[in-house]
Amino acid sequence: MRRIMTVLAITAVILAGLWSAGWYALATYADRQVDTFLADQARRGVVMSCPGRQIGGFPFRLRLSCSQPVEFTSAGTEAATPALAATVRAERPQQVETELTSPLTIKAPYLAEPLKLEFADATLMTGFGGGGLKRAKVDVMGGRTTQGAVTAGLDRGQALVKPTEAQDGTSVQVALRGLSVTKDDLTLPASDLALAADVAAAPESVLSALPGLRETGLELRQMSAELKTGGARVLASGPLRIGPDGLVSGQLDVTITGIEALSRTINEMPDGIREPGQLVLAAISGIGVPAEVDGLPARRLTISLDRGAARIAFINLGRVPPLF
Repeated sequence: MRRIMTVLAITAVILAGLWSAGWYALATYADRQVDTFLADQARRGVVMSCPGRQIGGFPFRLRLSCSQPVEFTSAGTEAATPALAATVRAERPQQVETELTSPLTIKAPYLAEPLKLEFADATLMTGFGGGGLKRAKVDVMGGRTTQGAVTAGLDRGQALVKPTEAQDGTSVQVALRGLSVTKDDLTLPASDLALAADVAAAPESVLSALPGLRETGLELRQMSAELKTGGARVLASGPLRIGPDGLVSGQLDVTITGIEALSRTINEMPDGIREPGQLVLAAISGIGVPAEVDGLPARRLTISLDRGAARIAFINLGRVPPLF
């Protein structure tokens, strides 16, 4: 028995040594691959930095830490965060979990002022396949963002980007809970927003964001959204097309319940916002077709969008600004 125990102990020590040697070899390889990845992205016009870089996580993880401010630049868009850490686990080698450090600051040509996002906790899960980045999931807790005089906050925000079941496009899902918006004396009621879209593009194209969008635009073969706010519920669905200039075209079928609650909210809004809101509400009440949603009375209508110009039948609603 003693001999067996001795053999097992020696075997365990040898295996531990081999595992340690393998981990450190993999860590060295990963460190070199980070340099290769950053250089490859820079050639594509995407510049990223990772100062104060360290690799740890022994024995069952690889953890890449950037302990100093991290910067990202692409197509005129700049993003910065004080630090981040990315982890790959032995049992899920194709998945990377990234922890972000508050705040995240974004500067872009389409933003009049820098966008600052603060949060209690934020993680990004990314999955890789044979062709590169295939899946991404973002989870933000206690988020708050400020741009100029506008402040928006949320209790929790989640987003998921993945291939469609038919593998012919990308499924995008977004859920925002406890969303609030304040500007000067205007405070909108807290709301929940859910959005789902079937995008006619591969996940890696969608996740490449602005560089690709400014060349080809984006086609949403089907989009559906639900907004719950102040006792009202708004459902919208339909195909949309976002051009390379960021202008939206398409058609949305909109159904609204709780119009009375929505009217009270609009009536409390300040001058300059209240009047257009009342006009839209009058169009909904006058032109909308009576309907029913979950046993509640509703109004249904169609909003047409032509390169940002929005209208309901013969009523012009104004213009939707470019999205990028």
